[in-house]
Amino acid sequence: MKFNLLSTLLLATILLPLVVMADPGVKKKVMPSASFGAKGGLNMNRLAGDTRYDNDFKPGIVGGIFLSVTGRNSGIRMEALLKTTRLYQYNVGYRHVRTRYIDFPILFEYIVFNRVHLHGGPVLSALVRAERGNGVTVKNDYNNVDFMGCLGVELDLPLHLNAGLRLTHSLMNANNTKPAANWINTGIQLTVGYRLVDL
Repeated sequence: MKFNLLSTLLLATILLPLVVMADPGVKKKVMPSASFGAKGGLNMNRLAGDTRYDNDFKPGIVGGIFLSVTGRNSGIRMEALLKTTRLYQYNVGYRHVRTRYIDFPILFEYIVFNRVHLHGGPVLSALVRAERGNGVTVKNDYNNVDFMGCLGVELDLPLHLNAGLRLTHSLMNANNTKPAANWINTGIQLTVGYRLVDL
């Protein structure tokens, strides 16, 4: 029930900004603004749905670049992020699995206030590496591609800085083994970014 509710909420974040940007309100030409920068921070991730995993959030890191293009009060945000996760397991001969993904969020951005931005949309996540604590590769146990929904908020700070909080939740099964029990990725990211270029 919780999975269905969360999946529905994240799907709504993909569609709702389309409605917002299609608002036929006052038509006023506003030159778009753009910013390019880098960000990094904490990635808390869990892989739930199978008793092999303890279902608790485990720490990792996330970092990458972003490009944001906005109009009067909405726009689009594109990112390329490298994230790492550590997944502890039960009842197996190794303590944990380390994974490394590259995420490609394409997010709709809505400016609530002057410095507060809401983000929502899809994330394409590509698996780069998965290995046990002893160094043995287990990449074939996981699907190479994951499709996720994302919802977040970001605050513009002085000195070209920003701080963001984001929730991601998988809409696909990450399990590539047989029988394919559900392994669902959920992540919480807390980041700080620096706008290198403002146009």
